Amino acid sequence: MIYRFIALSVSLLISFHGIGQSVTGIVRFKPDNSLAPGVNVVELGTQNGTVTDVDGKFSLNVSTLDATLVISFIGCVTTEVPLQGRDYVEIALKVDCIRDFFDAQKFGLYASSGLVHTPAGLRIELTGPAFYKDLNLKAAVGYQTNFNGNEFLNLQAGLDHLFLSCNYDQDLLFNYNKVKWKEHVDMTSKSIQTNLNFANKGGLSLLLGYSAISFNDLESGTHQQRSGPLVGLGKWIGRPINTNITVKASIYNGLAEYNAELRKRLKRRINVFARYYKVEAFTEVSLGLGWQATYYFPWQRRPRR
Repeated sequence: MIYRFIALSVSLLISFHGIGQSVTGIVRFKPDNSLAPGVNVVELGTQNGTVTDVDGKFSLNVSTLDATLVISFIGCVTTEVPLQGRDYVEIALKVDCIRDFFDAQKFGLYASSGLVHTPAGLRIELTGPAFYKDLNLKAAVGYQTNFNGNEFLNLQAGLDHLFLSCNYDQDLLFNYNKVKWKEHVDMTSKSIQTNLNFANKGGLSLLLGYSAISFNDLESGTHQQRSGPLVGLGKWIGRPINTNITVKASIYNGLAEYNAELRKRLKRRINVFARYYKVEAFTEVSLGLGWQATYYFPWQRRPRR
């Protein structure tokens, strides 16, 4: 009889130990420590779980205080928390990083006009499909002329969204400029630059690179071949302004080349830009108005409007 009593007691103790281990806690969001209601709290490897209340608190019976809790919530990084004998835990849930870019598979066509030397022009811009963590190839060509010896050519090629993280990404850009100012200037410049984009700094970008210039002064008959650093800043201003501003300068020994651009989205497909370019005595201010749309390949499904 006594053996039966001991066996029954042990069985009851084991059963009580299996269902009676209660753990409580509170879940907060990083980094502001705000309360996290509606968060899933599940014992790892089981269907045993609960949800935090409006104050971010929870209570859950677990099989053992050596269990591990899985904490999950939409838009947050799923976290595993080993109890390690604790019956109360405070958990900080990190908000996941989701950065969306809407610049892939775009085609843009712009009419442009230089207000000083090259009144008639055209600009074409193209971006490829996104690949491998939102990497994106892009290219652009712009040409302006007065049909009487003045020409301004700009070529660009680049790779956007390198080293993508929550608060940072990087662009790589190649620029080529060619200017013919009748009887005054014949020059070309090339540059390679990287744009360091800081999402946590209000859309601020730091532009760094290296440039080379071949400058012919037709009036004096002199020729200069120079190279030097490129520095600049960029800033995206969101709604309701929706404007991107960039300014940069290439500093050569005895020469300087300046570029600035203001680009604004007027409507869903209509963009405008103003560009400033200066090297020595040549200055051009260009205005552009154009249309930009998303293109699709035959195997891609177009979204319903």
